[in-house]
Amino acid sequence: MTNIVLDIVERQVKSWQKQRNSAKTTRALPAHFAQNITISRQFGAGGLALAQALGQRLGFSVWDNELVQAIAVETGASEKILRALDEHHRGGIEDAVQGMLLGSTYTRSAYLERMMKLITTIAAHGNNVIVGRGSQYVVAEALHVRVVCPLDIRVTRYAEKTSLSTREALEEIKRNDADRQAFLRQHYNQDNSNPEHYGLVVNTGVFSIEELTDLIASVYTAKYADKAPQPLQR
Repeated sequence: MTNIVLDIVERQVKSWQKQRNSAKTTRALPAHFAQNITISRQFGAGGLALAQALGQRLGFSVWDNELVQAIAVETGASEKILRALDEHHRGGIEDAVQGMLLGSTYTRSAYLERMMKLITTIAAHGNNVIVGRGSQYVVAEALHVRVVCPLDIRVTRYAEKTSLSTREALEEIKRNDADRQAFLRQHYNQDNSNPEHYGLVVNTGVFSIEELTDLIASVYTAKYADKAPQPLQR
């Protein structure tokens, strides 16, 4: 991990420390409390909104697009190109061709390696909510949460949010769900819909973001507050 990315992580650490001091929580967290929450989500289920609400509630840093931005800074690669690699399935031949055309930095394997190293570095500092990117398979000590929602509700919400037709919204949701699942199968040999991979599976079609924030924050502090990891060796 380069100094650039470590600097980014350090800035985030200072940010969550400041946020934690002013955060309103249902239960006070011990000063040594340092753990992580990962969020796996169906497309359009509101996983990012829930992650942001949890981050605000617990005073944790939220990592979603920030992960891609950090790798872009480290490699000098275009964020647009990196987003084309991010959580998207691509065949070996296609990956090799793009690597030859754009350089090895842009191959999926190189991108995934950098992403895993970044997630591992971030998780070692603790107090993060990490969204997607197979983080539930990279970070061992964490509360892993799966966010789901009935397809019809996701279609309605996504169509309203994007002004797409119902048919277009349905196609976009199905494509993204399939893409994410194929990505995880290819690189982690895992099925992200398997409930056994998660401590909690929550449904945003049944509960509001606020209700789920209360629930997850309560479960998290009750389960992990007395299991903080050893301090990092510097």
